[in-house]
Amino acid sequence: MDTPSHHASTRDLSLSNQERWRAYLHFLGIFLAVFVPIYVGSGHLLTQLPDRSIHLLLEWEKSIPLIPWMIWPYLSLFSLYALPLLHMNEHDMKQLSRQSVVAILVAGIFFISIPTKIGFSPVVVTGLHESIFRLIASVDTPFNLVPSLHVAGATLVVLGCVKRVGIGLARIYQIWLATLMISTVLVHQHHIIDAFAGFILALTIRRAIPISGPVTADA
Repeated sequence: MDTPSHHASTRDLSLSNQERWRAYLHFLGIFLAVFVPIYVGSGHLLTQLPDRSIHLLLEWEKSIPLIPWMIWPYLSLFSLYALPLLHMNEHDMKQLSRQSVVAILVAGIFFISIPTKIGFSPVVVTGLHESIFRLIASVDTPFNLVPSLHVAGATLVVLGCVKRVGIGLARIYQIWLATLMISTVLVHQHHIIDAFAGFILALTIRRAIPISGPVTADA
């Protein structure tokens, strides 16, 4: 992962900076405008076609238990998407938008070309987390597993931010990312290859579309 940098002013990172707010809302708008039709659209399309989906998992993965409380790290993706507003300047967020669009488009091609299904046996979650898992099941699409856009998006955001913060906060964000990646498997939403493919996709896109703007790191 990227090594954080520490030698810059923070004045451009003020939350009162309207340009940064516009850049952040632009990033979110573009992300949703591309994500929703590609992710939902490809899932809907595949349900209308003859089933040619496959299982991409190691046999021993089937014995991995579902851990209901890991749904919280999994859902922390939504909180993670606030980090660009806290740590990125306008240039950073513009590049992050480009990276995210490419990630979604590439993933969409894979979803259509190699539709995959979850290989875990169904587990009924009861108690505190039951309603959350029911909600996820109601909106999820069955074939959009590899590469994991959950992991790819999180990786792009975290690696885009760690060079803009101090070492301590960077390590926290890296641990957050690692926990989120693990959670995708432990809540039976993805398999290991899905998470790995999402991570590699993000790294590849970062190399092709680097952020590399002026550093504005937190002290």
